[in-house]
Formats: sequence, structure tokens, C-alpha cells
Amino acid sequence: MIDHCFSVSGIVFGNKILGLSWHEKKEAGCFESSRNSLRRDDCMKMELKPWSLDDEQPLIALYERLNRDYLPDNLSFPGAGEGVQWWLEKVLKHDEKYAIFRKIVLDGELAGHISVEKKADIFKKDAELEYFLDEPFWSQGIMTQAVGQVCDRAFSCLDILRISASVFSANMASRRVLEKNGFLLEGICKNAVFKKEQLYDLYLYGKLKKEPS
Repeated sequence: MIDHCFSVSGIVFGNKILGLSWHEKKEAGCFESSRNSLRRDDCMKMELKPWSLDDEQPLIALYERLNRDYLPDNLSFPGAGEGVQWWLEKVLKHDEKYAIFRKIVLDGELAGHISVEKKADIFKKDAELEYFLDEPFWSQGIMTQAVGQVCDRAFSCLDILRISASVFSANMASRRVLEKNGFLLEGICKNAVFKKEQLYDLYLYGKLKKEPS
């Protein structure tokens, strides 16, 4: 039987204020002023959990505050209203059949999303990795662990042989996340991205399924 809720490392950083919500931690001054990132003496329990229809309002709130510096302008993720409900219904229908969809939960609050979706037709043995995380939780090792967990899940549940990911050249943090999880740089598309009146190269990464020894 598949466990539909898996933990990513359990406890992250210290042991001081477990149980406070993200907003309570911010009010208590538990964030660095420079980037609103969590200080390392904080404690957070992080889990990857399946989405549910009850996540509509938290999802809208997360979407509205996302930093989109390295996201597509037409992000294929719902912003509000009927689009959210449609997306959640799609997730529930296809999860662990054609894709792995997980919400990133920190101390019980929604903080991000990660997914691996199978491609179609002649590319059906490949899948695409996508993720985003609320900015206060950047550079804390959270996404590195989440990517490792969700890729393991995808290789075990989906009929795929590889996982692909694409990253803006300037997004060094995301590139490190992939490289720490065994993704290899397979190509660079020069001047492939035009975002906010600026050109970027697109870095193409891939990870192959390990054959049983």
C-alpha cells in the first residue's frame, strides 16, 4: 500500500518555536530583515502532502504572493476562482497515475508546490519536474530535500525512465537544487527566455532512473 504522505527530513533548524504559524513567526521577528528568510535557530516541520479540494483558499493566497522572477508569465497554475477548483480536480484525478503532485507544508501551512508530470506520445518515458516555494523559505535546503523525495516517488510510481527540468540561467539556487539531486546539465538554449525586458539562457537538466543492482 502506498503511503500518500511522506515527510521531508522531519525537523529543519533548531528547536525554538515549533507550532507557530508562518505569520506568527513573522510577527515575532523570526525572519531576517534582508529577505524575510527564516533564521537558522527556528524550527519547522516540513511535509509533502497530497492536494485536496479544501486547499482552494490557501492556494489562492500562495499564488497571489509568489515571487515570479523565474516563473513563466503564463504560469500554468491557477490564480483564483474556477481555475483553482479545476486544477485541484485535475490533480486528484491524475495523481500517482500520470503525475506526482504534492503541496509543500511547513508547520501546517502551505508554502509551495512540487510536481513530476509524464510527457506524452514518443516522450512518454520522460517526465517534467516543476516546483515553487514561497520566498521566505528560499535558501534553507527545503526544496533540495523536496526534489529528492518527489523524484524517488515518481520513479517508483510512474512508468518513466528519466525526469527533465529547465531553469533560467540566472537562477543559481534552483540549478544547485537540481545538481545536488543528481541532475546533469544536458544542454543550454542560448537567449531562449525573455523575461521583464531581459534575455536569459535556458539550462536543461535531466536525471535517469537507476537500474536495480
